[in-house]
Amino acid sequence: MKPLLIAVVLFVLGAVGDNLFTYKYVVVEHRFYEANPFTAPRIFTQPLWIWFVYDFIALVLTLAIAYGYYKLMVWFSRNDPPLRRARILRIASKYWVIVFVVAVIRFLPLIHNLLLLLFGYESPLSVMIFELGKYMGVAP
Repeated sequence: MKPLLIAVVLFVLGAVGDNLFTYKYVVVEHRFYEANPFTAPRIFTQPLWIWFVYDFIALVLTLAIAYGYYKLMVWFSRNDPPLRRARILRIASKYWVIVFVVAVIRFLPLIHNLLLLLFGYESPLSVMIFELGKYMGVAP
């Protein structure tokens, strides 16, 4: 339970930090621009509280998927021999890794923003997302 709590806290810190930095420096002060073609359309068209709603929904869905994975593994192993069931349940008990990976992905934009603000360093994250957006036909 402790790693799951750490993952949730990491997700919340990343979401709150990224949303507040983006709102302050892109929307209010116009100091930077949003290079992410997936979120750029909503930056100026939706209020800040909607961004938090999106993040809350993403966190709830991630937790539901992780818990569903755990329950599915328990259900699939119900008729297995005891040793095999014990191995499967040991793997299933690591369901928090799913939430942790999503939390780290959500925390990366905050690290990118901090690097940009504190050191003026444009991390490759924005370039990678922009190229992905071009590949998918979302970016110009």
